[in-house]
Amino acid sequence: MVFGVKLPVSIQKSSIECGKAMGRDSEAWILGLDAMFNIGEDRFVDDDYVKSELEKLIPSFNGIKKVKREKIKVGKFSSWNKKLEDAFQIYMDTEHYACIKDIIEESIARNADNLLFHEANSCPEFWEQTRIVGGINVAIPLIKCAQSVAGYRVFQRYKRY
Repeated sequence: MVFGVKLPVSIQKSSIECGKAMGRDSEAWILGLDAMFNIGEDRFVDDDYVKSELEKLIPSFNGIKKVKREKIKVGKFSSWNKKLEDAFQIYMDTEHYACIKDIIEESIARNADNLLFHEANSCPEFWEQTRIVGGINVAIPLIKCAQSVAGYRVFQRYKRY
């Protein structure tokens, strides 16, 4: 399951520095950085309660998985994408989603200094989740990177971005 949460500026800055270190002297790159917090004994919510709330999210998240399993016919991407966005919205509109999101954001706030980046990737599977849940369309900077490396505007229809 995926949750859209706000990251403090300090974590955003750490992410940028981590990305720069990994990208080194590359002209263009986009990385998804995975991180974990060492919360240690700072558990302010009972684990069983969190598990219970996550279990209550399974039916709405299964709606997302169902749409993702559908075969997309040529020329029907827009309608499929709308179904996917609607399924995500149903999931994000639940009280259980809001509860878990609040717990995650509180954990982030309490443990912002105990962050460990443990993986970097650029997996396309997560692009749609980032776009729909996080509100960030990763495709746009990817196209810009491709254009900068190629030295010309490969995708003219995206030049407005």
